[in-house]
Amino acid sequence: PPKPINVILMIGVLHHLYDIDATLKHLYDMLAPGGVLIANEPHPKNPLISMARAVRKKIDNNYSADQQELTGDELVEHYTTAGFQDIDIIPQGVFSTPFAEVILKPDFVSNLASQAVCAIDPVVEKLPSWMVGAVSWNVIAIGRKPNS
Repeated sequence: PPKPINVILMIGVLHHLYDIDATLKHLYDMLAPGGVLIANEPHPKNPLISMARAVRKKIDNNYSADQQELTGDELVEHYTTAGFQDIDIIPQGVFSTPFAEVILKPDFVSNLASQAVCAIDPVVEKLPSWMVGAVSWNVIAIGRKPNS
């Protein structure tokens, strides 16, 4: 971009990359001082979800086999290496994530179920982070570029 950016938002990007550190450093350089990088990524905290992802990699030709799950600690390490500060890790997506990833039929049933779980997730996500993280599909990593 011709001038620095204040916010970069990525959903499901980093876990497809081979050189996460180089990418984060490039994004860091694109941010204005005080700018924020937000990434929503799959994480391996829930073993049942990890198993479901592994099975889907094998049976769904539309599901990218190159992706990896990133722990909150790994994301903090990558963000820190790139120079980010004030890094926060937030678990996300307890019930709603499968509805964003898989097309379910019939539509009227999946639409109703999707609306219900999208209403439930914000309530569940207010529980302590250690509880939500143990059952969530994703983790949100937020990091700030220092002001100076």
